[in-house]
Amino acid sequence: MTIIDQYKKEKYHNQPLTSDEMQIGCETVLLRPVPIFVIAGFPDGLFSMKLPNEMNDMDPISVRVKYPSDRRPQVIKSNRSNNICFTFSVLGTASTDRVTDVDVEMQLAKAKSVIKAINQSHVIYDEGRVSAKDAPILWFDYRGYAVDGNYYDLLFMFRLDDLIVLGNFQCEFEAYHIWKHAVLKLLGTIEFTVLTEGQEPEKEKPFEGDSGLKEGDAVEDDQWSEDEWFCEEGKPLKLDRKG
Repeated sequence: MTIIDQYKKEKYHNQPLTSDEMQIGCETVLLRPVPIFVIAGFPDGLFSMKLPNEMNDMDPISVRVKYPSDRRPQVIKSNRSNNICFTFSVLGTASTDRVTDVDVEMQLAKAKSVIKAINQSHVIYDEGRVSAKDAPILWFDYRGYAVDGNYYDLLFMFRLDDLIVLGNFQCEFEAYHIWKHAVLKLLGTIEFTVLTEGQEPEKEKPFEGDSGLKEGDAVEDDQWSEDEWFCEEGKPLKLDRKG
């Protein structure tokens, strides 16, 4: 890809999505802003993101089948067939220092290393940055291999105040060319909930979302699996999800 082609691609990705519909493949898909991490004190979520109308919380039975680990993602949105999913988690951290954009970059680099260490056959493709309203969204994508076939993942991270949010999009590999650019557009719709001065998310009560995640013990490096590496610096943030 030439420098000009790369510039055009990044410019397209950074153009805001200004309507509530978009072209995905041959379909015109209706979108709606979805609150993510609806917890006590934050009825509109910690942030919102536009998603296709048909994407909702994955049902608890499907969650346990698709994500058997107890350290599964904290929020899971999927289509009716459960073969297209967005997941969201808050990274646990043992640090008391203020989170910076450099921390996000370091965590993303660590994610790449973990994914390659888990399975050398995973193929990492592109990486980049999407400009959302309140923060840059860093991402990379890769082709994964599993017993039931190949899949496409686009992993993304961003800083939300003093938290790091880890997100992931997954679909069957055969559909990646339909979804990749659409997902990058959707990342640009991430918008933080406005916090009043001194207001912080409630952290005392355990998260009890559809994923079934509760406590989440610390995970050592040699215990990582692909769906739980985000816990490596300590327990996932405890959240009390209301909806």
